[in-house]
Amino acid sequence: MKTSQIAAKIATRLFFFLLLIALIPFLQGDTSKLQNLYLTPKHVWTLAFPILLILGFIALLVICSIKKFKVTDLNWLLVLNTVVLMAYAITVYIRITSLLNSIIQFSSLFGQHLYTRNRHQAGSPKVSGPQSYQI
Repeated sequence: MKTSQIAAKIATRLFFFLLLIALIPFLQGDTSKLQNLYLTPKHVWTLAFPILLILGFIALLVICSIKKFKVTDLNWLLVLNTVVLMAYAITVYIRITSLLNSIIQFSSLFGQHLYTRNRHQAGSPKVSGPQSYQI
């Protein structure tokens, strides 16, 4: 029982620590790269799994906290849910950073901001507006 308590507490603290590290670029104030990034899934139902993971994590965390991590089965369910949620969050974070890097490379390729069009130059690339990327 003591092992499940320690594992549940370590897993949740590690998740919150990784979440804090992932939020550092947003907290620094440089959100110009994210201004024109829109993530749209091909099918809306593909968002059901992440929503279930997040809701399950919240529910298990609340239940385990109320019971003070005394129920072994709930502790191990919380650990499993947290590990899967961390793996999913890491893959989404990697995908978003690769999209941001491709946007930065594309904009530096043309020597101007990606979505603004300099109307005074005849040879400027014609970009219609914000692009939508699919995960």
